[in-house]
Amino acid sequence: MKHQFYLFITALILMACNEDYSNEIVENSESKSTLISNGSNYSDASFLTKDYNGYPVLTWVEKEGKDNYLYCSASFDNGLTFGKPIKISVTKGLSSHHESMPKIAFKSNGTAVVVFQKRIPTPENQYAGVLLYSQLLKDGNKWSVPAYLHADTSRGIGRSFFDIVQLPNGEVGAIWLDGRNKYKNGSSLYFAKTNDENGFDSEIQIGEKTCQCCRTDIYVDQEKNINVAYRDIINDSIRDVVHLVSPDLGNSFSSPSVISEDNWVINGCPHSGPVITETSKGLDFFWFTRGQGEGVFHTSKAHKVESYKNRDLINPHARHPQAVSLPDDKIAIVWDESFKTNSSYCNRIGLLIKSKNGEQNPVYITPDSVDASYPVILELSDGNILVSWTQKEAGNSHVYFKYIFINNDLKS
Repeated sequence: MKHQFYLFITALILMACNEDYSNEIVENSESKSTLISNGSNYSDASFLTKDYNGYPVLTWVEKEGKDNYLYCSASFDNGLTFGKPIKISVTKGLSSHHESMPKIAFKSNGTAVVVFQKRIPTPENQYAGVLLYSQLLKDGNKWSVPAYLHADTSRGIGRSFFDIVQLPNGEVGAIWLDGRNKYKNGSSLYFAKTNDENGFDSEIQIGEKTCQCCRTDIYVDQEKNINVAYRDIINDSIRDVVHLVSPDLGNSFSSPSVISEDNWVINGCPHSGPVITETSKGLDFFWFTRGQGEGVFHTSKAHKVESYKNRDLINPHARHPQAVSLPDDKIAIVWDESFKTNSSYCNRIGLLIKSKNGEQNPVYITPDSVDASYPVILELSDGNILVSWTQKEAGNSHVYFKYIFINNDLKS
């Protein structure tokens, strides 16, 4: 088959070449969405990325019996359709969380790296767990035995809310929240990177007193700097988003800088983390807060400039933002927001295109007849986007995706 040479891992070559899983082409925000997960199993926590050849890869979690597994599928027509889903068996028993979903990344040499969490509760800490990873070499035929992402393997510690990315040298970098230092009402932030076939090493602590249950974000910019954003705990009570950067492949990081002084005082965790993207002018940040106004906000920082612009409001009802860069200095932002039906509250997925000329009015890519939340987004090589989310249906949960054509109705 013509796709065999290009499949992102040998397992997919052996198992997924001969069958497409979903064939409907979705061309705009009014078209139907496509179910990717098993319609019988409870499924959630989707994630989008690209393999080392640039092909879209969609992963999600499915519950089979008592155990969760990570599933993945690749697209060879730029996100219009996906191949047959493949179960990554070494992830058996993983813990699923929408803000800390399992993720897969690819080294420049073709090696796939999957990272996932397993809960191992103790009487003292019901949220205790470990972060594990497994590698599949480009020319290999099975995943490696899962190993610890973190050097400290003590039990009874909470570890989660991680992110991974391909680094400028072709290796994979990871950040995660780690409770080993026992900061009051918070965690600490660590970074590690892979070293050839040896897996992750070079672990360093890069943040203190982090909010313990919000998504973290790691992003490599056009200048090959490694950027990190997370929700910090400032002065023991303020939970605002901070940014730090490494210009040397993660060997060292700057001190954290607050991207916006929202001064959100909250004795708890919002479960909504930040995201970083960029244009030719510099970095852009999107995050949720209830400090001095509620909703998802945006700020930016020009290249080689230390300060951040005053924030602007994206949507007062939005949570869980995700964003990607598009051609011509455009940015696509998705989120979920709650709305009231005749009998209850549901969630829908919003989309906005932000450009140098301003921004369009937001559109909703899921109808009010469904309950959809926790979107993820991927930029495609043709300038269009792919969005996936979790959708609750009749007491069950499923994962959907949609190819969205950025036509004249969506352009700014």
